[in-house]
Amino acid sequence: MNRRFSVALLMAVMMAGCSSIHIQTGPQTDAEATQQSDDDGKRIRAQWSDRLQSASPLQQAEMLRLFMDSTTARFLKVGVQINDAWRDESRKRGAQVPVEEIRTMVERSTSLDSPMLDAYEDVLEFGVDLIKEEQALSSGAFEKLVSYRDLYLEIFSAVFYPNGTREEFENQLSYMGSQAETTSRELSIELERSR
Repeated sequence: MNRRFSVALLMAVMMAGCSSIHIQTGPQTDAEATQQSDDDGKRIRAQWSDRLQSASPLQQAEMLRLFMDSTTARFLKVGVQINDAWRDESRKRGAQVPVEEIRTMVERSTSLDSPMLDAYEDVLEFGVDLIKEEQALSSGAFEKLVSYRDLYLEIFSAVFYPNGTREEFENQLSYMGSQAETTSRELSIELERSR
């Protein structure tokens, strides 16, 4: 893969990354970056565990809805940047860059952030399980929460494990973005009915 394209894609993914911004005073090794991501992931798990356990089931569901709104928006932004870099490189080459090259580049670009991305999923699963145990939400609200969680996981997979052509990837991002907005709105309505 063209080195300039690799660097551009890496920068796009990292600039829209889901982890905190860290100002580096020197070169960071892969081990240090992974350790930082792991530490951030542990901190996020602990903070969200405390927040969720001290909230009512309705508050928990609303917190998870907002959490998913925020992280799906970030994931979709990364997806748009991947799509733009893919389109630009395909134009330069005069041919479609194979999805395998894009998938490999995305995997390399995000591998150091895996612990942080795992923490996001853990927070979501913990919250959904907590709400399920308490059985305090209406069935409609809980079903919509689970539906949004499933869509969140689909968006994550679509962005970080692209499939198909660039055009299919772009269409999928657009469709999933609309689905996320609709599902979030429907969940908000269900939660309001449960008040």
